[in-house]
Amino acid sequence: MGGKEGVSSIVAVALMLAVLSLIIPVVISTFTIHYTKNEEIEVYREAENSFLKLVEMYPNSGRISVPLGRKTVFGFVSAAGLGVNTSGRVTIIASCSDGNISQSFSIPYIYLDLVGRTLPNRSFIFSEGGVVVRQNGSVLLSRPSTSLNYSNGTVYIAVDCLLSRPFAVSGSSFAILHLKVSTAHYSYQNCTGRIDVIDELFQDVWNEVISSEGGSEESLAFTNANLSINVRYFTIEV
Repeated sequence: MGGKEGVSSIVAVALMLAVLSLIIPVVISTFTIHYTKNEEIEVYREAENSFLKLVEMYPNSGRISVPLGRKTVFGFVSAAGLGVNTSGRVTIIASCSDGNISQSFSIPYIYLDLVGRTLPNRSFIFSEGGVVVRQNGSVLLSRPSTSLNYSNGTVYIAVDCLLSRPFAVSGSSFAILHLKVSTAHYSYQNCTGRIDVIDELFQDVWNEVISSEGGSEESLAFTNANLSINVRYFTIEV
């Protein structure tokens, strides 16, 4: 009898160990996914809130701190990418009484890419005071501050121009995004020429403004008009 009882005990322990070997990985896996998802939700929220402070800051100089991710015992969570690039150009060509002009301004945009392990990837893009969110398509979160007006014989336009080179950073911890903004005003008399706008992000908005001022598609032509150009020059560093 003793031998049979001993064998039964060994079999019972073996079965218990087998069951535990199946249950424990499932429990750990479930816990890891739940923990990681909660961490990613928190990182997403912090990063989005920090990034959207650009709207409040624009068009002034300032700094914002953007969390790029968080390192846990399970690895990096929502390692984000932060970068700067250009989305198009505003080109002004005209012949004026005080000489010919040809100016081209690179439109800056700042982006935040949120790459999740358990959440859908999402991107926030800031340009010209407006924000676009991309996640299975593009959604306009806030309208850009495009400014173009042709009235009383004068063309008024305000543009943003990127002076620094495009760049991108990623990883965990925080990134300090520093915007340095300087302004300049250019004025010309009795001009005949055109303004062309190519903007990958907000072309529809620019086209709407151009059309309302008598232009066609991406271009506004003017004849014997004064020209007033306000430029915000952006130098962006991390």
